[in-house]
Amino acid sequence: MRLGTSVVVGALGVGAGALVRRLWARGSAQAETSRERWLVVTVLLPEDEVAPAGRLPEPLAELGDRIEVEVRPAPGDKGTEIAARYRDPKEEHAGLASRVEGESPRQQLRSALRRSKQLLEVGEVLRVSPAPHGERSATPGGALLEKVTEVGRKEGRL
Repeated sequence: MRLGTSVVVGALGVGAGALVRRLWARGSAQAETSRERWLVVTVLLPEDEVAPAGRLPEPLAELGDRIEVEVRPAPGDKGTEIAARYRDPKEEHAGLASRVEGESPRQQLRSALRRSKQLLEVGEVLRVSPAPHGERSATPGGALLEKVTEVGRKEGRL
């Protein structure tokens, strides 16, 4: 009977080790692909108006040398694409607390791209305050939506 228990425990240990190795490999594969992820917006302007003389819009310029930016014609002659990513992939990843508070580097980059698009196309960063829909009813869904909107305040409306 004892021999059977030790065999089962040994098999569980081997299985757990294999699972940990598999999860570790999956996590490092995801990290590799996120390094190559560019955030892209399309601006309805010609390329020479988006980045005249290589000057980036102010929200992107504020991030300085931390980011890599490509400005290129959009497919189908539909304006210009602005693509950006962090030069150091480690900088992009942040803890859960900073993501919830809207302070993660990836959220900052998304916000900078969105604000750049608005500045270029409209001439100002648009703000919706107070929300045009007024107060939501106190339903569970409405309360949840208000909370998600509050948490995602730096990434724009849902």
